[in-house]
Amino acid sequence: MHKFTGVNLNYPIFEVIKVRITAYNEKGWSESVSETSTGAASAKTIPTQMLSTTIQRGAATSESQIHVTWSSVTVNSETGDSPILSYNLYYDQGSSTWTSVVGDPSDYLLTEVTITTGISLGVSY
Repeated sequence: MHKFTGVNLNYPIFEVIKVRITAYNEKGWSESVSETSTGAASAKTIPTQMLSTTIQRGAATSESQIHVTWSSVTVNSETGDSPILSYNLYYDQGSSTWTSVVGDPSDYLLTEVTITTGISLGVSY
């Protein structure tokens, strides 16, 4: 399966995209399919950027841990009506060095996380 990602096709969300497939071998290309055998799919989109207002300092934050909570993303036109498969949380170690905490490389669907390692007093994260 091929996904057209990173390519700006400028299709509106949910617009039906018609496709035709031809095959190639050492003898040449097959004929193009007829209009009646054209395939179609609805355009989807990657989720939009999460709003910073949905990300909160959790109540369990202390001098030795950071607790982060966020609102789950609602499946709607902003997600192309596709379910969210994972959240990926990174944090800045105070020097513009971003570290992945959850969601990379394995999926993470909870809407909170507590960071307990690598935390230093007096550093902004």
